[in-house]
Amino acid sequence: VTFDEEGYKKIEIKFPMTTQGGGYIIYSIEYQGRTLVHFHLVYRPAELPPAIADSDASQGAEPDTPLPWIDCLVSGRIPSYDVLIDQGLIGTAEEFLASSFVSASQGMVNFAYLRDNENSVLVNDKHYFVHPDIVQDFNTLSTPKALCEFLVNLVAGEAINTETNTHWSVLPHAKPKGGLQIHSHKKGIDVPEKICCVDKNGAPRTSCYRNFPQKITDVTKVGDNGYVDYKRGPNDIMVVPHNLWIMLYFPMHQCLYVVSTSFHFGYLFKYKFKGSKTTASLSSPEDEIATFINTKETASTEAFWRLNQWQNYYQEPIVETLTVHDNRLGSRTSKDYGFSSLEKYFARPIVAGSEHLTFQQFFERWTVVP
Repeated sequence: VTFDEEGYKKIEIKFPMTTQGGGYIIYSIEYQGRTLVHFHLVYRPAELPPAIADSDASQGAEPDTPLPWIDCLVSGRIPSYDVLIDQGLIGTAEEFLASSFVSASQGMVNFAYLRDNENSVLVNDKHYFVHPDIVQDFNTLSTPKALCEFLVNLVAGEAINTETNTHWSVLPHAKPKGGLQIHSHKKGIDVPEKICCVDKNGAPRTSCYRNFPQKITDVTKVGDNGYVDYKRGPNDIMVVPHNLWIMLYFPMHQCLYVVSTSFHFGYLFKYKFKGSKTTASLSSPEDEIATFINTKETASTEAFWRLNQWQNYYQEPIVETLTVHDNRLGSRTSKDYGFSSLEKYFARPIVAGSEHLTFQQFFERWTVVP
């Protein structure tokens, strides 16, 4: 954490998003009609945490299969001490002092707050403290109470009413009362807004396109439709899934899901190949039909992004397409663009060390001239 000459706080955040050895990361950026930058990302770590690797996640799971390990990554609930514990924002002093990022010498000085139970909250007869990284980066969020209240305001606008034990989002309301992660139905949870009653193809619907309100469930599990039903109580049914670490460091709306289908690849590649946003315009008022054209629409945020030469798309690892086809018959035609990568692999020179090369190894170690 550093401060510039004008006193602005700068936080450098590094995430260990390792992909080597079986993982991948793909993201795509689009610019919506209100010129807002919209960010789509799918990530799979190369090495899954033991709780995930030992579960049914990598092999697929049947409906109603409990998936409690998801709670440490994704929450569909209004923040509470239980949610903060699940996602690791608060923990016991023993857990933090035993972590690799805390040395024995630093523990007595920089982490002295862990010695004072006044800085903790008592949950199930255990004292829980704020994560050391959060204490260092956010001076005003050094107690679980302050951190929880801050995140409740970010996620839901207001806390659950203690007198009625209800949240404003599950009741009819004239206008939303804040919160970045609340899907609002003003006339009641079962009366969706007009924008919710149109599907992605523009066809009308009678129910909410985003499937709100969500189901109440005591445990995160696989739903009947194959999607994940996140753990939710009666007041959480209008909460959009999110991660509290991302919410804390990047306070903006997010829609976070755990997926186990290949369809998300097509979803992301759609944004790469669909082209720039266009708008209809008239070049001459005399002949509207003849001069009706589509022009590229570039808003200020997109222009700023491109002028800085920031990437709109990223993929790791790079993928080489393997085209499988029948044997070549006869001579080449005008539509024949040369040998395919598969033909080049089969036609590779058989020299010492190349006879057992896989398709991937061959193109990693050899340069093939078209």
